[in-house]
Amino acid sequence: MKHKGEIIEKAVRKSGVKLTVLAKRLKKSRGYLYYLFQTRDVSYEEAMQIGSYISHDFSGEYDNLMLHTTDSTST
Repeated sequence: MKHKGEIIEKAVRKSGVKLTVLAKRLKKSRGYLYYLFQTRDVSYEEAMQIGSYISHDFSGEYDNLMLHTTDSTST
């Protein structure tokens, strides 16, 4: 299963928004975005902020990941 950073990276790349433009909107560096794409635990708020810039709703994907994480840690 893909982790949160990978899901965000896929959506960003599919959106066609250039990483430089997205980084400027977020007031972050491109390097930070690459770091974020490798991060397993990206905050919900940060994902929603990125989603608003690329016109993507991550809420359903995050809900599924949180349920999966909860299920796998309780066994």
